[in-house]
Amino acid sequence: MSETPPIFGVLISGRPVHVEFMRLSETDFVTEVPDASTINHMAVFLTSAVPLPDGFGASVYMRWSDNDSNSWHYLGAISNAKPSAFFRVAHFINATANHDNVFSTQDYAGAKGSAQIGICVEAAANIEGKVAASGTSVSNQTNFEEFQEKTIRNLVNYAESFVRRMPLPDDPSRFGNFIPVETIDQWYQNFKRKLQLNPNFWRNLGSD
Repeated sequence: MSETPPIFGVLISGRPVHVEFMRLSETDFVTEVPDASTINHMAVFLTSAVPLPDGFGASVYMRWSDNDSNSWHYLGAISNAKPSAFFRVAHFINATANHDNVFSTQDYAGAKGSAQIGICVEAAANIEGKVAASGTSVSNQTNFEEFQEKTIRNLVNYAESFVRRMPLPDDPSRFGNFIPVETIDQWYQNFKRKLQLNPNFWRNLGSD
């Protein structure tokens, strides 16, 4: 059986692109990031390997393992039309979250000092009524946000060039677009090498 390609990705400054999400159900995904106290901004994006169903989006949540509560902060959403979003999250570490029982299971207590990012795929109409936690949005695009946006777009463009049309694992009579899992690592190694040779090379990346 073919391995399911990554659907979502997370980009945090100074760290490799993170695409390892645990699938809790058909609609719920959670991943853990270590050393959460050092996170200031982050980007969450669709890899484009498996697009979301028409009329659906993905709500993004975050919680810190050191907090006793299983409540989550709602950050915002992404969709096929808006495949990436940038969030300011540092001030939420000690803040009270107010979204309980968001996901279908809560048995994934993270390691000390880590944070969990949860993604819930749901109808766009449901997402429209949600209000993101105060201070989440990044209003002005700094060099850091510009770097993230161009990096994500470069990753998506690279991954799309490796798309393969194959039978769906759960229904071989239907076909879908897939990318090899190793494609993400290949892109990361290439991008890292270029960044080491020229820390400003990303400024010339196209934003299309």
